[in-house]
Amino acid sequence: MIASLSLTIANIMLKTPEKTEALASSPQEELLEKLVRQDHAFRTLSAILNFNALFRPYRSLYSHAGTIGIDIEKGLKALLVQFWEDLSDRQMENALQENVAIKWFCGFALLEATPDHTYFCKLRKRIGVKGIALIFQGINDELAEKGLFGDVFTFIDASSIVSKTALWKERDRAIKDGEEKLNNANVASYAAAIRKNNNPLKNRMLDTWRSGVRMPFEGTFSKLRKRARFRGQAKVLFQCIAESICHNLKKAVVVLPRGMPA
Repeated sequence: MIASLSLTIANIMLKTPEKTEALASSPQEELLEKLVRQDHAFRTLSAILNFNALFRPYRSLYSHAGTIGIDIEKGLKALLVQFWEDLSDRQMENALQENVAIKWFCGFALLEATPDHTYFCKLRKRIGVKGIALIFQGINDELAEKGLFGDVFTFIDASSIVSKTALWKERDRAIKDGEEKLNNANVASYAAAIRKNNNPLKNRMLDTWRSGVRMPFEGTFSKLRKRARFRGQAKVLFQCIAESICHNLKKAVVVLPRGMPA
């Protein structure tokens, strides 16, 4: 009696639910498809952009001879995810191994080997600043075709560049026009600067209008990451362009579709 009861309990404990059996018997691609939720941002991103056409020109970066390496589309998608999630190279290596949504989006099979951390720095170097800039433009063009990108005007928030370069030119122009120097008395004639509150010549209504125009855009820039993850001008420029790509895509995926008709 005791042996029969133990056998029954063992059978109950070992019995696999039907849903689990169905998942276990599914092919890798089908199983991975089921593990990624339908409202995931990466699903929306895959539906918005034609990555195959977008990344096709970069297949020439790799030779067809020798050992078959990682497909360039998988690598570029992985780079996109890296900047999307703000991951280091080693963190990206772990994410590709452990995160099924990232694995699905990048095109890796469930049990397929994924690249290690050294792959990403080599890929960034191979693409270069010019390559990532062309990808940035291509993505913006495709978003614009779908009504997910507005190009009303270009706004650049670079106060250090303005103070060190643009204002020098304004100063030289002021001196050429007979001014002793560029100061609060004549800056309005040469630059759209906002005067300090203690400046007796401050036009509060004009400065309020200027602040209102600048605020939405400066607010966006103020929330962006200001940490340079690389050393070197070219590498930092690559980071800035990649982060700009992710900013536009996040806006297209999360913000803009809310106001679009179904």
